[in-house]
Amino acid sequence: MKTEVVCTNPGDSVQTAAESMRRFHVGFLPVCGPGDVPMGTITDRDITLRVVAADKLPTTPVLEVMTRDCIVVRQDAELTAAEDLMVSHQIARVMVVDDDGRLVGVISLSDIPAHETARITGAVFARVAEREARPQP
Repeated sequence: MKTEVVCTNPGDSVQTAAESMRRFHVGFLPVCGPGDVPMGTITDRDITLRVVAADKLPTTPVLEVMTRDCIVVRQDAELTAAEDLMVSHQIARVMVVDDDGRLVGVISLSDIPAHETARITGAVFARVAEREARPQP
């Protein structure tokens, strides 16, 4: 799990979020409200599809284009719980929260190989990647 996580606020502009992504070399930011409670995420792909391709302004608030689904796992959960969430939601990252719902980290697909066998890692990667093979509307 990565514990040094950069967040953005729902009222930040997408330009501010994109600048944070560039500065910290990430393509994913949790969107956190008061008390560091996750309320969604924004990715470089969200910015591309929901802002640039939709001809929205860089000043558009993150709240308008973020993904509102919060896929989270508790910090005391087993890694398999995060893997199951990644597979069932076909996502590459799961936010980790404490007992009060505050963000404490992010588990990414890239974290799995250090803790799982090659067979399990490959199975998780393959099942998450199935989303890329689906035809897009």
